[in-house]
Amino acid sequence: MDLSLTESQQMLKSGAEDFLARTAPRATLVELDDTDTGYSETMWKTAAEIGWLGIVTPEAYGGTGGTLT
Repeated sequence: MDLSLTESQQMLKSGAEDFLARTAPRATLVELDDTDTGYSETMWKTAAEIGWLGIVTPEAYGGTGGTLT
C-alpha cells in the first residue's frame, strides 16, 4: 500500500506549512491558546478565502470534495 502524498496533496501541505510559518509562529499559537476562542479571526478568514475550510466538504454542498488525506 502506497501511502505517499499525491502531487496535489504535497502542494497543499507545502502551502499550509508556508502559511503557518508566516502567520502563526509558535509564540502566536501559544498566545491564541490563552484567548477565549483559541483562534485568530484573521487567520480563519484567510483559510476560508483560500478554500481550506471546504476541502473535505462534498462539491454538492459547496466544497471541493477532497479527502481526509
